[in-house]
Amino acid sequence: MNKLLVIVRHGEYGNGEHSSLSESGRKQIESLKRVIDALVAETFGDEKSTRVGICFSRFPRAVESIQGLAMKRDDIIMTNLYMVERKDIREPHKILEKVMGIGSVCDASVVTIVVHGEMPAVLAETAHEFVTGKKFANELPRVGTGRGFVVNMVTGEVMPIGWDSLEKKERPP
Repeated sequence: MNKLLVIVRHGEYGNGEHSSLSESGRKQIESLKRVIDALVAETFGDEKSTRVGICFSRFPRAVESIQGLAMKRDDIIMTNLYMVERKDIREPHKILEKVMGIGSVCDASVVTIVVHGEMPAVLAETAHEFVTGKKFANELPRVGTGRGFVVNMVTGEVMPIGWDSLEKKERPP
């Protein structure tokens, strides 16, 4: 059975550390949800997918982002891991093991995480290594708001994802 790990940065927000999503941030999250839903439908087809959402912050922008990405049947789990810079994320394997453990307990085929800073890149690299047993070839870049990565937890494939991903697919060649 397929399993997807979706790791995204929160949407754009107003001024201040504890700011809520801006109007454009809410639109980013709405669009990102459509992108994720389309990817889940493409991956699982008619097969039922169970989802769980994990928010690594209690900042309003992060909480609003995970709420906007959740399906009505999703469980949302909150934690306070504010690590944002690559040098501060000391044990990403332990973080990934906990995240995937939560996904297993919830019998989730899709685990969505909302984080800050460089965590999407670090966790995607770690997930790839977890699945394949090989280090990721190059460091993934820090992503902007409403962007991140999807990792197929069966194959280790890492795919960039963003609020405008569907727009790119719909453009004529």
